[in-house]
Amino acid sequence: MGLDLTTYAMIVEELSRGWISISGIVNTHFIGSYLLMKFGSEEQRQTVPAADGHGRDQAAFSLSEPSSARMSGDQTSARKGEEWEV
Repeated sequence: MGLDLTTYAMIVEELSRGWISISGIVNTHFIGSYLLMKFGSEEQRQTVPAADGHGRDQAAFSLSEPSSARMSGDQTSARKGEEWEV
């Protein structure tokens, strides 16, 4: 949409007045789109939105912080070749 973050936040806040769950839906989409725009390859930018928009794929992401394992149970991760396994 080309909006600055303050305007975006004001829109989401106003939408949330009528339906609080919308903020989670909109912000999850925003985070995924932002990460794709900022760090995705050109190929990902062309294929991911089309697949998501047609319901063929679903995007997901995980937020973590250094103390998250203590808060949510024992979690470990290890690099397996080019991939990470949690």
